[in-house]
Amino acid sequence: MSGTSFATPRSAGTFSAVLLEARRATGHTGGIATEPRGGGMPLMVERKRASGLAGGGLTNWDLRCALEEGAYYPTTAEYDPLQNIEEDLTAVPINDVAPWAQAGWGAITPDPEHGVVGETLAHTGIAQFGPPTRFKSELTCAFMTLNIEARHAYWDTVRRRQRELRHHLRPVRVLLTPVPPESLERLGERRPNRSTGAALLQAVDRLGDAALPRLLGLGSVDLQHVP
Repeated sequence: MSGTSFATPRSAGTFSAVLLEARRATGHTGGIATEPRGGGMPLMVERKRASGLAGGGLTNWDLRCALEEGAYYPTTAEYDPLQNIEEDLTAVPINDVAPWAQAGWGAITPDPEHGVVGETLAHTGIAQFGPPTRFKSELTCAFMTLNIEARHAYWDTVRRRQRELRHHLRPVRVLLTPVPPESLERLGERRPNRSTGAALLQAVDRLGDAALPRLLGLGSVDLQHVP
């Protein structure tokens, strides 16, 4: 929900305010509870008295979804470059047509004027907080879903393979000469070179992990064991 060292504590503080008010409204005391039905689901907010909540309470996922809906989009009209917290003018106005492209689910702030806490509580379904008035569009949900899917595609596949490759290369130091990727079979053994090392990694990506021993076994590649 956050993104920077400045946003993270604000997000955590806002979430804490939501959690506290939700627990007060439902009579929850203590820490995380366990749903007696449905496989013992952990509950951040347990329903202790009539509050309008369906089921036994609110899970972490329920609260996260409510916060996503309650997050606030600044408008172009609110943009003031003179209020930037940095010396350089790094901020830009939010595009009102597609704010999700710049701000994701939106800004999370405890400031009463932006109503994030109140809207989030309304989205929890707790009766005393009334119905919500702020909703995210279908475009917002579609964009954020694609964003998460793209991150999973990178971190679960690409980065995972890169980590595995580095694990294989860890015991040795490869000394290569600067030659193009298509000439890997003629690699020299004189001095390290970043571009040729990258070519080797690209070749392994194209040929698969099974080709790694063959590539590293070329007579023109000098392997030095790292102490």
